[in-house]
Amino acid sequence: MFTGIIEAIGIIIKLDDKVTDKDFTIAADIVSKLEIGDSIAVNGVCLTVREKYKDSFLVSAANETLKLTNLSELKLRSLVNLESSLTLNKPLGGHLVQGHVAQITKIIDKKPVGEAIYYRFAKPASLDNYIVKKGYIAVDGMSLTIVDEEEDWFEIMLIPHTLTVTIASGYAVDSLVNLEVDIFARYMEKLYEKSN
Repeated sequence: MFTGIIEAIGIIIKLDDKVTDKDFTIAADIVSKLEIGDSIAVNGVCLTVREKYKDSFLVSAANETLKLTNLSELKLRSLVNLESSLTLNKPLGGHLVQGHVAQITKIIDKKPVGEAIYYRFAKPASLDNYIVKKGYIAVDGMSLTIVDEEEDWFEIMLIPHTLTVTIASGYAVDSLVNLEVDIFARYMEKLYEKSN
């Protein structure tokens, strides 16, 4: 479980493609907080630290995870959002994020307004029930508020601080991002369906 508050930006320094999965070695200043076996969100995807080095760590993503997320797009020198798992003494500054990506989507518009940037995303039809104005959404692991939405798109606004401490400043039109919707909305929908 995570909070959607990014703690560090990592950089991919080694990739190793295997038959059933792919290894990523990531350099980041978050390494001192990690232990082998810890969960870590990489672009919002919950992975396990398999090896730890002085300034980097290794995680693996199974082929199924690669199919469902933007981790398959990562190359050497790609930047990634990182967050260590939630503990009982960690502030919940965002919202509860599982690290289970629901779907990927693309950015369809990028509009600077003052020092902020508005990003518009294509709205996957399968997630329409969970994407609501002023609701939470996790984009590449970032806990964000939806500022507007229509039938086929939704929009978020990023302030300068978020642009500085995440990979979002590098987003462009057609960039692929991971989406995770609010788990409580999904539970409520299921309970409603079962009661009717």
